[in-house]
Amino acid sequence: GGMTLIVELGAPLFFFGRRSSRLWALLAWNMHVGILFIMGISFRYALLGMPFLHFFPVEKTLDRSLKWWCDRRSGAE
Repeated sequence: GGMTLIVELGAPLFFFGRRSSRLWALLAWNMHVGILFIMGISFRYALLGMPFLHFFPVEKTLDRSLKWWCDRRSGAE
């Protein structure tokens, strides 16, 4: 109850810094996981993390993974 209000109504306050916005994204995702386990309501889009990806450096991680994969492939041949 109370944590949901903090996450939902306090969302605008979390967007003033990178660390606080990432914290909010994790709290919001965990809230949806809790709703799934407690009430059995599935918010598929939110549970996949799609609305929260832009708070994290996903493109950097993807670039590093692709570079690693390409380097691994070229070294194997």
